[in-house]
Amino acid sequence: MHSSRNDLIVPIRARSALSAASEILSEASAIRNAQTRRSLIHRKQGIAAGTQAMPLVAFIRDLREEVRGFPLTILLHSWLAPASQEFMGSPGLIKKWDALWLISSSEDAQSTMPVGATVLLKPNWTIANNDSRLYDNLVADIAYFPAVEAIEADYLRRLQSRVRTILIDNSGPQNGTLLELVEDRVRRYLRVGDDVFSGGQTLPDVSVGGKTYDDHLPPQILRMGTMLKGMADYLGAEIDRRFEFRSYIEKVRRKFPEQSQFKVQLILMADKNDWPPWAVESIPSLYVPTGTAADGSVLALVWRRICERVPKNPKIDSELCNGQFVKVKLSKEQAEQAEVIARIIEDHLGQNPYPSDSAFLNTIDAAFLELDGEPDEPTEQSEP
Repeated sequence: MHSSRNDLIVPIRARSALSAASEILSEASAIRNAQTRRSLIHRKQGIAAGTQAMPLVAFIRDLREEVRGFPLTILLHSWLAPASQEFMGSPGLIKKWDALWLISSSEDAQSTMPVGATVLLKPNWTIANNDSRLYDNLVADIAYFPAVEAIEADYLRRLQSRVRTILIDNSGPQNGTLLELVEDRVRRYLRVGDDVFSGGQTLPDVSVGGKTYDDHLPPQILRMGTMLKGMADYLGAEIDRRFEFRSYIEKVRRKFPEQSQFKVQLILMADKNDWPPWAVESIPSLYVPTGTAADGSVLALVWRRICERVPKNPKIDSELCNGQFVKVKLSKEQAEQAEVIARIIEDHLGQNPYPSDSAFLNTIDAAFLELDGEPDEPTEQSEP
């Protein structure tokens, strides 16, 4: 007897206590053939030579592509630690169909458990304990360790034969111990702020594109410029690259208390790392004063298109970002005019809902029309 099409049961990937078949099937445009993942453990001897680095968001996207769109299973150890909390809030890390397991040794962890599709485990070393049995049978895509508790080493020993990638936080005091415990067959990564370094390499070994830099930018900023360059390269073909990139810049900006200094450093790191033109245009501050000369004039870094509209043609001292920004000396009146132009452009860009390059150019043109005193009429061609 042959079964009809309606009798078939479509297989889905189970995700333990978080399994929700209706969620996955409702978001699929059509039922596809069942898929299986590749071998979980990559049995390469060691890790590719050389230090590779990427923004955390790019690391997560690459992992999702690697598993061909399946939900991710993420284990978050010592999840009450500040580093774990920050990691859990990383943009793009957790989707609603992913399985997030919170691993804790704290007795009162349940009282602070976040609302949502998560499972809390408190493994101990007794076979009779259900949490321990669950932990010893979990198969994960990411196991994150903030490296703040000695007990994490025991968790890592028990888990690493069933996890795709081990991600260890560089800021934790136990990071060196954990890195030494990871077997060669398991892919290990070191998390440094918003960035991920493959192979657990230390920061001093990170290459900065082969360039020789002066001492104007501290090492942390140089590394951040390299990471943002990697993000720009990764997003290059995306239609919403400007929005994505600018949101990442904003996340980086919040980590720096001295905002005026960071605005200068952002332009300098774009210059030193050869950001593509669209990424330079995504810099949120297009006019940045850098100091005052002895004669009272203002020294500034200015987007070239703004400089071209400042009256009396300011003298350009040097060019940055392949000519997109210029270093100039401005009179007080010129500085005020440049600031007004920049503010109007930035306001228009902040209201632009379209991500394309043509929409960006149209928005700039609309800002210039306002500056020229012409009516800013809505244009239907803003988004082709």
